[in-house]
Amino acid sequence: MRTIGTVVLAVLVSSTVFAQPNEARRAARTEPLAKLAFLVGDWEGEGWFGRPEATLHQTEKVRWASGKAAILVEGLGIATAGPAKGEVGHAATGLLTYDPAAKSYLWRTATLDGDGQPKFDVVGEKHIVWSMERPGQQIRYTITFPEPDVWHEVGERSADGSAWTKFFEMTLRRK
Repeated sequence: MRTIGTVVLAVLVSSTVFAQPNEARRAARTEPLAKLAFLVGDWEGEGWFGRPEATLHQTEKVRWASGKAAILVEGLGIATAGPAKGEVGHAATGLLTYDPAAKSYLWRTATLDGDGQPKFDVVGEKHIVWSMERPGQQIRYTITFPEPDVWHEVGERSADGSAWTKFFEMTLRRK
């Protein structure tokens, strides 16, 4: 009987000891993401890609993943005008995590044009900029929330980092 009591005590002590660092590790990964909880939900609206007349009906589905250690974003834009009407004009999936060692967000994306690991910065309250380098150009997307439950995003590109040209814009509402 004494052996069983010793084993139970050892298990309780070891689980408490090992749980604390694990909880701290989890908190270091999930707390920065919790600040982005306002993104989670279903979003729908209109936008354009390439040129303003290339209009899209855009949806973004944003979900928690991996026990809130990641945010999964799935975007789909269907052309609403022109010869491509009804076709997919924009499709992307992104996975956002946080790296406590680097103290930075990790943003991995997959699109019709390829995969990427853009830089992801929270630059203010409900103000996000994510950017990447492509051959011969820099690309940045700026996301703001000008009013509750309204997501506004602008995509721009630059060859020199100083003159920027808009190539994408969307305004979505939370469903």
